[in-house]
Parts: sequence; C-alpha cells; structure tokens
Amino acid sequence: MHTRSHHRPPSPVRGAMGDDPIWREGADVVLARTEFYAEKPGGSMGGFVGIDPVSGRRLLVKDAVSERHAACETLANALYRALGVNCPDVRWGVLDGSPVTLGPWAEGYGHAPFDSLAESDLNLIAAFFPADVWLANWDTIGLVYDNLLFDPNARGSKRFLHIDTGGALLFRAQGQPKGAAFGGLASEYETFTVPGKGSKSAYRVFGEIADVRNRVAKMLPMAKNVLTLVGVDYVRRCARWAGFDAAESDALDELMSQRAADLADRIEFDLHQ
Repeated sequence: MHTRSHHRPPSPVRGAMGDDPIWREGADVVLARTEFYAEKPGGSMGGFVGIDPVSGRRLLVKDAVSERHAACETLANALYRALGVNCPDVRWGVLDGSPVTLGPWAEGYGHAPFDSLAESDLNLIAAFFPADVWLANWDTIGLVYDNLLFDPNARGSKRFLHIDTGGALLFRAQGQPKGAAFGGLASEYETFTVPGKGSKSAYRVFGEIADVRNRVAKMLPMAKNVLTLVGVDYVRRCARWAGFDAAESDALDELMSQRAADLADRIEFDLHQ
C-alpha cells in the first residue's frame, strides 16, 4: 500500500492553529496502522471511522474521487486553519489503491442549534464568513446542516467546527470540478446570502439566521487575515505542500489573490452602506 505524507509550513497569520501532534510520525504511518472502528456517519462520500492504535485517537477516513480532489480538501483545511478557523488538520494518502483524506474525529461536537444560537455565536458565524466565501466552500453548512458543527461547552471560535470541506476551492462536494464557476470573483458573498442563488442551507444560516451582511464589521479581522495570506505567497506554497504541481499552484495563487481583493471590495462596500 502506498501512502503520501505532507508537512504544512507554519502559518504567518497570528492566531493560526498549529499542526495536530498525531501527524508527528507522518500521515502515511498513521494511515497504514489505522484500524476500522465504525461506519462513517452521513456525508456524500464513503469511508469509515478508524482508530489509531498507538495514540488511541479516532480518525475519519473519507473516500475522494481522485488524488487531486483529496489534495484540494487537504489544501482547503490547511487554509482554513491558517486563517484561525477551527477545522480538523486533514491530510491525504492512498489506501488500498484509492485516494482518501483522513483527519482527527470531531470529539464533543454535534449539529448546531441554528434557530436558538446566542447573539455571540451569530457574531462568530459572521466573523468566519469571509473565509467560507474566499474558499468558495459551497457545502460549508451542509445539505442537512451537518458540516458546521457546534460545541456549547467550548469557548470563543472553537464553539464551531468546519468539517467535510470537499466542496471548497476547485471541486463540488462529490468531486465534480466546478470549472468556470470557481473564478476570481468572490461571488459567494452574494450566493450565500441571497435567496435562490446558492444552497438553501447556506442562505438559511448566513442570509437569514446570522444575517451576516448586517454584521459586516465582524468580518474585518478575517478579511485582513485573508489579505495577509495572499500577500506572503502562502497559497502557492501550501498548494505545493498539498500535492498540486507547480503550474497549478501558481494558478491557484493568482486566482485566490483575485478572490481576496474582490472579497475585500465587497466587504468595504457593505461597510459603508
């Protein structure tokens, strides 16, 4: 069995989350020794919940359509984490000849009670909204509201956890390429907040419940973090780490720079309305 390990470079953004210590020996080593623990609950892709017999920690092992799809999800998680968004430290490898992603199981998290969240939690949703837009995470909420998890006992930004980011960047959740629908315009700023433009769940949370565009001041720190990342060549380097070749890493870096600038323009426009 062939597996591949990667080591994400440290983030230049203050407050970013460090590497999970479970990867200290390399993702390939952890994947090779992971044992079946339980069936994978929900989601549009197959896989299983495994357990690392050395650390005793549970891991979510999820099928990917291709190595490129797996690399894309790995990159999306790494960029989320570099921005300080609570997200599992996901890696990818090849298991029994097929590409998979693997990451620590979300202990303590469950479905968010979106209709009864406190004002402070709604502000948190607005605070990380620019990251969801920049990464074009079309499945950020999940079809049945199961991709943005919640822990009422956690503090600060860790009250929410982004999982299952296979619908971010270049691919849809089930691995179909977005093609021209993923470009230099951060149009998700509208499609996530205007009815009939994007997924019903995204509009329900971002457009109605949190009403993020009336909390635009809460978005500013994250927007600045996004601009910081693109300003230090982080996307290019992280894409190479995740498994993309040099040409596609360069193209992603340029496209994400364009998206960052367009996102900043949209936020500034709303801020001064």
